[in-house]
Amino acid sequence: MRVPSSTSALVLWTSLVAVHAHAQTTYLQNDSYGGGAVLCYVGVTDLEGLASKFTASAVQYPYTIHSIRVFGCSGGLDAYVIQIFEDNGSSAAPGPVIWSSQNAYLLDGGNIFNDILMSQEPVPPPPITSGSIRVLLVNISILDPIGFAGDMNGIQPLRNTLRDSNSNWFFAELPPFNVNGDWILRLGINAALTPTLSAIDVTVPEGTGGTSDAVVTVSLNPTVAAPVTVAYQTANGTAVAPGDYTASSGVVTFPPGSGAQAVIVPVVGDATDEATETFTVELSNSVNASIGDGSAIVSIQDDDPAPALSVADVETIEGDGGTGSVFFPVTLSAASGLPVTVDVSTADGTAVTPGDYTPAAGVLSFPPGISQRLVGVTIVRDLQDETDETFTLGLSLPTNATLADGTGVALIRDDDALVQQELTHGTAWTGSLASHPGPAADLDVYAIAQAPRASYEVLVDMGSGDLGSAGPVLERFDPATSAVIQASVPVGTGHGRALRWQNLASSIVTGQQVRVRSAQCTTDCGADDQYRLRVYETTLSAPRFNNAGSQVTVVQVHNTTGAPVAATLWFWGTDGSLLGSHALTLPPLGSESVNTSALPGLAGQGGSLTITSDAPYGALSGKSVALEPGTGLAFDTFIEPRPR
Repeated sequence: MRVPSSTSALVLWTSLVAVHAHAQTTYLQNDSYGGGAVLCYVGVTDLEGLASKFTASAVQYPYTIHSIRVFGCSGGLDAYVIQIFEDNGSSAAPGPVIWSSQNAYLLDGGNIFNDILMSQEPVPPPPITSGSIRVLLVNISILDPIGFAGDMNGIQPLRNTLRDSNSNWFFAELPPFNVNGDWILRLGINAALTPTLSAIDVTVPEGTGGTSDAVVTVSLNPTVAAPVTVAYQTANGTAVAPGDYTASSGVVTFPPGSGAQAVIVPVVGDATDEATETFTVELSNSVNASIGDGSAIVSIQDDDPAPALSVADVETIEGDGGTGSVFFPVTLSAASGLPVTVDVSTADGTAVTPGDYTPAAGVLSFPPGISQRLVGVTIVRDLQDETDETFTLGLSLPTNATLADGTGVALIRDDDALVQQELTHGTAWTGSLASHPGPAADLDVYAIAQAPRASYEVLVDMGSGDLGSAGPVLERFDPATSAVIQASVPVGTGHGRALRWQNLASSIVTGQQVRVRSAQCTTDCGADDQYRLRVYETTLSAPRFNNAGSQVTVVQVHNTTGAPVAATLWFWGTDGSLLGSHALTLPPLGSESVNTSALPGLAGQGGSLTITSDAPYGALSGKSVALEPGTGLAFDTFIEPRPR
């Protein structure tokens, strides 16, 4: 074997580097070489050769060999064959032969790149799936000895070798050869496609309760022999955590050869009819792969039935003169997450327009989360003694809802044999219990519409004439059952009487009456037998409580009377929905403090509160105190009665 001897350094011209690789071809070893100075070493003799070791990056496997490129220098022209060996160690000798060329190739030493295309071989080299290989050029015929160039930059030891004619291997940089550069021997490969990660959109049913899993598939194409990792993080869209899904993050790992992994995100089910909602799973910070479609849209498809609409029957006392109102409660079987609309219109029955009521028609809307609305219809009051009359309110053409009961009947009860007045908050009325001809005892009947979850006080005092020391009889009456619902109690030291009660129902109460009659003079009462009637809604309210974040609200209620009081705390969300309630029993002149965050359904909530009770108007006081434990700050909101 001849020892390579160095010649003077050459300057390569770009015109000499004229052969370009296929667009998909990547060069291994010395790929950064760009025409700088090299050293030229004298070539080898017959059956001797030079070789270099090649190792691809993990993501390039498996690859096929497209070409072998060698830089020939110092002139000359020699014939060579090629062999490829396994080379996974650090010894000069390689492993077993992987492939040998069937063709011989003339290598030109005219300071040019020689490209040996594997497509010229009857049987090209097999795909390289892992590890290092060694490519050997074996001189089989010296026509005119050529040299081989060595790259002086980025020299890597234990990579360049020489083989003699007896198949003995030597590292080129060691004595006696002392080659101080890397062979400009390059391997052109068609590497595996760049592995790409994609997050795939998915649609999942919401469910009616609890949680279910949204499984987002993250694909890797093509698969690779190295492990691949990628981080993921959920992001709100129209679906918002934690109400619609559980926010999730983490790292997905693809073992070697794996092409798909799953990201699991819990989806929160509910019974609310609503639109399809979406959130995304975002990919980032990938290792050993690029990110293609890095955002998967998760669509939560609602599977709840549309709520049903019903309109209730109502009744009212007609009254004497002017106009009054009757309110039809229109109710959804469940609050919807979608806007609900329905057409409403009145129709004559025995009551006809315009003499008995004013026709009404329009579109009734339910914002998301609202389950009941009232439709008011004006009735015409008169002094004519007549039979009870009816008209109807019909529902039609609902959107985002169905119809369960689409017709409500309004009953107008005639009261023209009685003195009649509609009682509302702040009413102050002076009435007379003068007997009617016959004689017949007078009975004054008053209508009172009670708002849902409200409380009231009705007072009768300033009795005069023959009404007696106990004053007139005051009672709450149900005309539908002809039963006294509540009898009054004495107040003060005179002959005043009071009715105090809570309406705990979730809907308006319109059918009850307040009646006043004499307990003493009855049929002998005259025009001087008078009384004063006053009405108050005793509901208290505070515009704010807040258990959101780190705040905790404590409600303090004080009874200023000398009698026990039954009361109820009501908590309302910002959308007007009822969040919860809490019953109180306050001793005479007693107080109670309630930690609202400990009550069912109120943790993490905020909104407003009301208090109903059987106490006199203005007899309860209190405040809502929002505490910030971290700072010790407190925010007081006073609980106040409705103004007179």
